[in-house]
Parts: sequence; structure tokens; C-alpha cells
Amino acid sequence: MELSPDKITPEQINKIAFYAHNFKGSSQIAGLDKLAKYLHNFENVLAALKKNEISWSSDICNFFF
Repeated sequence: MELSPDKITPEQINKIAFYAHNFKGSSQIAGLDKLAKYLHNFENVLAALKKNEISWSSDICNFFF
């Protein structure tokens, strides 16, 4: 998936959220609690993006990716 640091589409957010959610569950099953917590926070940021509570920026892109 190609992401621009300055913009993101709703479809890209949904794709990323889907994989993050699955990866979080797998991390929990494997006992990787710190990774699961990080991914939970990551999902919260994606949810805020979906609700337009925050805006996508290069800072968010760089921090997570």
C-alpha cells in the first residue's frame, strides 16, 4: 500500500485498521502484550481519523510507519 505523508483515503484507513486489528489479536494470543497495547493505541488513532476528530499529517504517518 502506498501512503502519502500528507493525505490518506478512507479506504486506506479501513485497510490499515483491519490488519492492525488482526495483528493485535495475534499479538495478544502470542503473549506480546506491549505490541498488543501499541496496536490498541494505533487503532484508537485510526478510529479518530475515521471520525474526523484528528487530521492525517506527516507527523502521524512518520510516527506509525
